[in-house]
Amino acid sequence: MKKDLCFGSIDELCHVEYGTRVVKKRDAGTIYPVYGGGGATFFMDEFNREDQFIISRFGMSEKCTRFVKGKFFLNDSGLSLKPKDENTLNQRYLDYQCLSLNDLFFSLGKGSAQKNLHVDSFKKLILVYHPLPVQKQIVEKLDAAFADIDKAISATEKNIENVRSLSQKYLVDIFNLGKANWKKDNLENLSLRITDGKHGDCKNSNMSGYYFLSAKDVRDGKLQYEGSRQIEKEDFEETHRRTNLESGDVLITNSGTIGRMAIADNSELTPKTTFQKSVAIIKPIHEKIHSKFLYYALKSKVLDFNNISRGAAQKNLLLRDLRSFQIKLPSSIKDQLTICNSLDQALNSISEIEVIFCKKLKELNSLKVSILNQAFSGELIKDEA
Repeated sequence: MKKDLCFGSIDELCHVEYGTRVVKKRDAGTIYPVYGGGGATFFMDEFNREDQFIISRFGMSEKCTRFVKGKFFLNDSGLSLKPKDENTLNQRYLDYQCLSLNDLFFSLGKGSAQKNLHVDSFKKLILVYHPLPVQKQIVEKLDAAFADIDKAISATEKNIENVRSLSQKYLVDIFNLGKANWKKDNLENLSLRITDGKHGDCKNSNMSGYYFLSAKDVRDGKLQYEGSRQIEKEDFEETHRRTNLESGDVLITNSGTIGRMAIADNSELTPKTTFQKSVAIIKPIHEKIHSKFLYYALKSKVLDFNNISRGAAQKNLLLRDLRSFQIKLPSSIKDQLTICNSLDQALNSISEIEVIFCKKLKELNSLKVSILNQAFSGELIKDEA
């Protein structure tokens, strides 16, 4: 069967169908999810795709290909492919082959701040395809294998969700139940200053070593520097006067995805870090509240923060609402640290379980890649004698 393999470029074999430009402020609705360079971003009341495989065009991430079930709207950040001749190339076979080429597509992304697909190079990529009857056999085998793997992935993702819910519930219970001698106070009284960053009108400088972090860089209790934005020293100094990040400051995302948090450590990067408008910086009065206790207390209130956030198109947690927000705490720093130590132990144990499920999820996705590689290298359909 290998002797029957055919070759052709994407441009020769496929119609490239781009999505349509829409904006949330003008076009948002409630029925159909809108996809583009990544996952769903908002909803609309009309659709332009159904049960279709899509490829990122603008704002590419490492997962730049995906199959979307049901009716949805594809914006101009994405595209889809349709065979020019369905007697030559099966649509589902094409979809699976594109899924196997995810990493190659991502490598065609150009740009530093945002990767955009180089469409001319994309169209020149060569597809290898079997005769139509063999394509259909391969699709049947892949459909069966992926159905079983997807069930396992769905169950594993549910387990991860349950573990994370357990972690959050444990935090909420601790701080909601707080002992009778705990006092209530608002964040303004517990902090030297609460501020946020500035809008992103700064010049990029990939080698400057001065970091301009956004909400996406606040994750898992830490600041993530890998692949984050760097800016010119002059822009940094102007912004840093406002944020003045120091060890022990508590960070909270206050725009878009509300309530992701981190604690600034004493690393060498801390004095070289400032923030965009989507991150608020809380400088605790250390004689009143320990940074880690404040972090845990705020983390237990994520739902409350979302409830008091404002805005229709994009949620924003206003600084004045953050300053007036109340938490309960023991007056003794020693008691606060005792609670933090107990939380560390409990949450670390829960986190270890999550790591196991995340590892399984990674293995299942790797299995998909392996099966795809077998399919398009001829291993799933052996040569006839």
